[in-house]
Amino acid sequence: MVRIDGSLVRQLREEKGLTQLYLATAVGVTTDTISRWENRHYQSVKMDNARRLANALEVELKVILEVEEEPGQSVAPEIEMPLPIAGSGKRKTTVLLFAFALFFVVLYLFFYSSHKEPVPEVSLSATRKIPSHAMPGYPFPVVIVVEAPSSTPLSVVIKESLPANIQVTSSSAFLQPLAKAELKWIVKHLAGRQRFGYMATAQGAEPVHFHGSVHTRAGQGKEVVVGGRQSLAMAPFHWADSNQDGIISDDEILVVYDDFDDVAGLTVDVELVEDMWMGSRYSWNQEAGVFEVIP
Repeated sequence: MVRIDGSLVRQLREEKGLTQLYLATAVGVTTDTISRWENRHYQSVKMDNARRLANALEVELKVILEVEEEPGQSVAPEIEMPLPIAGSGKRKTTVLLFAFALFFVVLYLFFYSSHKEPVPEVSLSATRKIPSHAMPGYPFPVVIVVEAPSSTPLSVVIKESLPANIQVTSSSAFLQPLAKAELKWIVKHLAGRQRFGYMATAQGAEPVHFHGSVHTRAGQGKEVVVGGRQSLAMAPFHWADSNQDGIISDDEILVVYDDFDDVAGLTVDVELVEDMWMGSRYSWNQEAGVFEVIP
């Protein structure tokens, strides 16, 4: 225990414009205890309380000490309260301000979202249908199948990026930029399943790689990458001959009918494929630049 100069404590507090409540909070005692200290009713206090009192007054401990307590001297008990964490008042104020700000932000977002016109989420898919191979310089078909819910018609833009070694020979695209670097279709109120296609030729022996996408406002600017087959190899066989055996089988001609027949913009040589299917084999006439059917 130590003795403090209560009068000096009050003088320092008033000079610094502090309240008894402030000192009580900083030390961890009641305002009644601070009042008793200042009026010299409790001159003897615990050492820890004296140190905290000096810190609150921003002076050294020895400044407010009077005379150390004599051994055996009894003192009246001090009424104490839990010691607060330093800066707890400012922290509580900051937390409250943050809570109010967060409340108003959430309230604003709630009203904004409730009055904003919703854009429906829909299921949209796109698949590319191309042969597994093609002969260099000979036209082959490319079909993009787009499917959307029939109950929710959509306006979409379909884009197909073309490789450098590809040349488009025919297309149902509404817009075909110079150099044919990209094909575009714009479709109003697409519903259900629709097909879009073009015929192209490729040069060289390297495989050809494709990339396309479908854009719609559904989902706030949704973009769907065209799936399905993404590359086409080069081989000296007709594009309908998927196993490259020189024969058009039943399965192969059915694939031609299902995937590539009756698509706007495609000039598929279906009659030639049918002749190959009815014949025993086919071959390539290099001089004439045509496929010939072998009976």
